Amino acid sequence: MPVPLTIHVISHTHWDREWYLTLSGFRPKLVKAIDLLLKILHEEPDYVFHLDAQMVLLEDYLDVRPENSELIKQYISRGRLIIGPWYVMPDQFLPSPESLYRNLKLGLVAGSEYGLVMKVGYLPDPFGQTAQMWQLLHLFDIKYAVFRRGMPLLPDQIRSEYRLVSPDGSSVLGHYLHHSYTNARAFGFLHPLSSTLNRLFMPFINTGNTTGGRVDGWRDRAYYFLSALWVFWLTHTLVTIEDAVARPGIVQKETASLKKFAGSPNLLFMHGGDHRPPTRDTGKAIAQANLRQNEFRLVHSTLEKYFEALGDPDQYPVLTGEQRHGYYDPVLPAVLSTRMYLKMENHRVENLAEKWAYPWAGLAKLISGKEQPSEELQKVTRLLIQNHAHDSICGTGVDKLHLEMMDRFRQAGSLFEGAAFDSLESISKQVDTSSVKPGETGLLLFNPSPFERTEIVPFKTICELGSRCVVDASQSEVPAQVDRNGVLFQARVPSFGHRLFRVISGKPTSPPKTVTKSENMLENEHLFVEVAGNGSIYVTSKVDGRRAGPLNWLEDVGDAGDTYNYCPPENDTVINSLDSKAEIIPLTAGPLEAGIHVKYSLKVPLALNARARKRSAKATLIPVETTITLQAGSPTVRIHTVIENTASDHRLRVMFSSNIRTDECSADASWQVLNRPIRFEDLSAAELKRAVDMGIGASPGSESEVSTRPHRRFVDLFDGKFGLAVISSGLPEYEVMDDSARTMALTLLRCVGWLSRTTPFYPPRHGRPTHTRPRGSVLRPL
Repeated sequence: MPVPLTIHVISHTHWDREWYLTLSGFRPKLVKAIDLLLKILHEEPDYVFHLDAQMVLLEDYLDVRPENSELIKQYISRGRLIIGPWYVMPDQFLPSPESLYRNLKLGLVAGSEYGLVMKVGYLPDPFGQTAQMWQLLHLFDIKYAVFRRGMPLLPDQIRSEYRLVSPDGSSVLGHYLHHSYTNARAFGFLHPLSSTLNRLFMPFINTGNTTGGRVDGWRDRAYYFLSALWVFWLTHTLVTIEDAVARPGIVQKETASLKKFAGSPNLLFMHGGDHRPPTRDTGKAIAQANLRQNEFRLVHSTLEKYFEALGDPDQYPVLTGEQRHGYYDPVLPAVLSTRMYLKMENHRVENLAEKWAYPWAGLAKLISGKEQPSEELQKVTRLLIQNHAHDSICGTGVDKLHLEMMDRFRQAGSLFEGAAFDSLESISKQVDTSSVKPGETGLLLFNPSPFERTEIVPFKTICELGSRCVVDASQSEVPAQVDRNGVLFQARVPSFGHRLFRVISGKPTSPPKTVTKSENMLENEHLFVEVAGNGSIYVTSKVDGRRAGPLNWLEDVGDAGDTYNYCPPENDTVINSLDSKAEIIPLTAGPLEAGIHVKYSLKVPLALNARARKRSAKATLIPVETTITLQAGSPTVRIHTVIENTASDHRLRVMFSSNIRTDECSADASWQVLNRPIRFEDLSAAELKRAVDMGIGASPGSESEVSTRPHRRFVDLFDGKFGLAVISSGLPEYEVMDDSARTMALTLLRCVGWLSRTTPFYPPRHGRPTHTRPRGSVLRPL
């Protein structure tokens, strides 16, 4: 006799703290929703609700309703209000690994102050999953995970339950959300008028199509109007209650679909949606559904109870690797390059936190006894991680939201910098500086790395050329270079340590010259660098004579997409800097460093035309200035570029033609170096039809597979003998072109003026409001 199915109904809300409204816009709605929840919890003793696994929502509510703190603690301790484990629901590819760790730790610590914390890694909406996420959960003794976007398997391999295994072998038991976190959103709504309106209204909305800045035809005009934010809110509400009158049919249909994939007699009904308040009649709806049939039994449950019912994790198939494919649900890959200034500022502040504020606070306590108030560092960390919510750091919200994010970044950066300075100052007071004589300059250098480093250090000071040299604490002269900008010297500093240097009077004993230059060439013991007349560079290795190039040239293309997706116009104009005439300016050279400055302007179309089908005839100039430097002993060419963007609706990338024949690249990912294929393929037509027929995902085939991918700091090509790596700082999107030169592309800017839009060349996205966002065009210097 077959075991009857148990359907676990999970009442929840998915609450984006800020998105198409700012925090101040969403918070009143959150307060109303939780006020209603507290009434339902009081009136219905069996009611259980999940607060989207984000502790920050509870903090936001209690900032307004502090008097309800004890009541909330009671419901949490009884297991009726489910909180945590995250502080915010993060994007997994843009925050650093350390930030992901601190996000989860903050959520668990903050949640424990209120009572029980859910031990389920709930990840229903981030835009893909990192391969090491399951190791992070395992580290905090979290045994379960719920995930959705990025599923890499073919249709016939899809199941509901997987043992999710990280590269180190640690694993958690996971549930794949075939139909998103809203597969039972209509369950519990009893009002027939809402369902009737929805059935009449939504087919009209779902067949609309906008064509950019101008609309054509009555349907386009109506859709353009109906995509305004206030109408979006109305339609979003109607979507959540679709087909409510036919609830028994919905239950039967969803049950039949899910049990095809289930490896146990337990199914998951996610009863909720975006910014949805709790519903009063869920218990009544469950009772009615159980009375009408005996094929299955519905229970008002929790995610932890669902996973406990699944039994031994080893009985389920294994799923490994990162999840970045948009086969069944969009992963929205171009969020990596939206509002690039956010990504760069986040990188800067994370470095201040991870390389300076936190490690030196610990070292200062050991060395000098000075202790940074941990609650102050925690407060600043909260401020930083609030920017890591997936809609925030991805840059896919309203302009005002991202202005508020920059204020948070500036505030957090200033506080982290101040904390680091305090720690370094306390350590400095323990250092014997008596060797620094009057009239001399003492420099105390700190190394925040876990390994010894020897680097060339710049020190800006005014001095007569050739009248200064640098010595270390043992009075030994170190290699130095003096010019109009100050002093460069070669310093060796131990891991997590410090070393004192002095700039003293006297003529330096110059070491043999190891860096040379001419008008357009640089050379050291490893490399020969040539700057071409168009500003690109060629690099030759002295080890084997291999030559790479052209490198560091720019490519500009049109972008008819939005903050979520790059979309080329129907008739694009591709522009590159290889036809430019650059001004090449040699910089001062010495034994330690030599450089060349390059200036040119890239002429690009000002924007797209009114129909967004091609780029306009009107052009603008984007000034480009690049400084190329080569240091003694270094196999690395250093490139610093400043541009001032003056165009909209385009994507600007820096290109590196490697001439390395390989079919895969290596990229720095969270806690690992990941090998990825260069060529990516979509599902075949037969596989896509199979996915649709099987009912996998919310929108199979709606997103084309792209070859842009995330990286943390570097992407590398290697053919077994020769390699080329591009190392960047805060630029997270790359592509390795499937061309004869194996060109590596690093996105500098993607400038679009729409939060979300539909075009004739890209599928509609009905989960997001269509709205212009002028600051998404990033008209600013970077």
